[in-house]
Amino acid sequence: MSRQRQGTHARNLPKEKDNSIFSFIPKEKRKTALIITLIVIAVLVTFFVLHARNIIRLGDHLHTTDDGIPNLREGEIVGKKTTTSTDSNGQNHSSTAFYTVGSFAGTDKYTYDPEYSASTDKKRTEWKFDSKQADPIYFMRVCGGDGKAAELCAELKQHYLSGEGDEAVFRGLEAEEVNANGLKYSYFVCEPFTVPDLMAYAYYGVEREDYSSKRAFAYVETAEDLCAVVSVYARADKIDDLPEDAALVKRMKEFVDLIYAQKPDGVETKEIQVVRETDGQEETLISGYYAGTDAYQLDEAYSIGNKTQRLGWKYDGEAADPIYFMYVTGRDGSAKSAFESVKNSYLTTDEETGETSFKGSEKTGTSKNGLKYRWLCTTPQAVDDAEMTYKYGVSMLDYYTKYSYAFVETRDDMCVMIAVYAKTEAEDALPEDEAIFERSLEFIDLISK
Repeated sequence: MSRQRQGTHARNLPKEKDNSIFSFIPKEKRKTALIITLIVIAVLVTFFVLHARNIIRLGDHLHTTDDGIPNLREGEIVGKKTTTSTDSNGQNHSSTAFYTVGSFAGTDKYTYDPEYSASTDKKRTEWKFDSKQADPIYFMRVCGGDGKAAELCAELKQHYLSGEGDEAVFRGLEAEEVNANGLKYSYFVCEPFTVPDLMAYAYYGVEREDYSSKRAFAYVETAEDLCAVVSVYARADKIDDLPEDAALVKRMKEFVDLIYAQKPDGVETKEIQVVRETDGQEETLISGYYAGTDAYQLDEAYSIGNKTQRLGWKYDGEAADPIYFMYVTGRDGSAKSAFESVKNSYLTTDEETGETSFKGSEKTGTSKNGLKYRWLCTTPQAVDDAEMTYKYGVSMLDYYTKYSYAFVETRDDMCVMIAVYAKTEAEDALPEDEAIFERSLEFIDLISK
């Protein structure tokens, strides 16, 4: 009997289908591919994080923070460009974008003003610097006094009392000390007070404050009935900005310590003279000796008392730089178009011919960083007192100024603008155009693409 046998030949099982993303890569190379992929993903994630944090960028368009302020790198000059479009309903829509215009190297030569911003939307894209400020202690004088030091000091102090009538008291600082040369002296520092604007009152009948002041006086005993007097005045726009008493006393003592009762050996001095009138006759007396100082600017034209005889020495505090405003920012439009726009706003018309022209100065050049620039400076401009105009409707001259603008080519459609202004109370005291240009060039040379 035969036995049936089933076939025992091998059968091939169906292969499991590979659906992985690496199915097209041979198995022996998939590990390498996985590593490369992870590296690429890490790089992309890092890029987007750094881009979001403004560490790296693509192009010159700047992203803004949640409150609409552009992310800025240190020294980056930014320009703002606004575009307008019309939708299908005829409605106009505007959008603002910020772009990199260039870089500003910065400077510590002038005082940076972090509070200043010309932008009303608080998008700070600019730098504004103040020049050297005026010394608030602007007046210092040494002269002779005809009388006893303590008595003259007490007499003058009566002019600086607070209150009225019997209730008037002195509320300032007062003391007695001895100077470096062994001379006793009495001094006081008055309370701050406001000084009226005499011109506004005289010409327009307007009573208003001009500035705030504080004064210190010292009377040095140099003889029985003669003395030396030191006066120090400070001023500021507001009382809170006046120097502390200690600052006035320190300045006052600089001069007090230069006063001698007798002519000293080995020290160059000048006689402190007093003119005394007795029975209609003038007598010149020596009330002490003054060693002099070159720490402050001596005013040679100043005189006191007898105009034919200069009695005493008057010094001025450190004068402010008349170039008071220096400003760097980005501007929409090419340097040429921005330059022409500003220039056209300062044209003057010839009364005889009716022709308009620009009477100021112009320059073109290339900065040390190889950037072309255009610069202009206006003729002197008279500026009215804004408070007088606003409050009283009166046009009264405040100061004279010159405006200068430089436009540096950093892009085809945007540029860097540098404004430098000068002002003085007298027109002929304004700096020359060349001096203003030299200051402008300092900032022009700090700009790069």
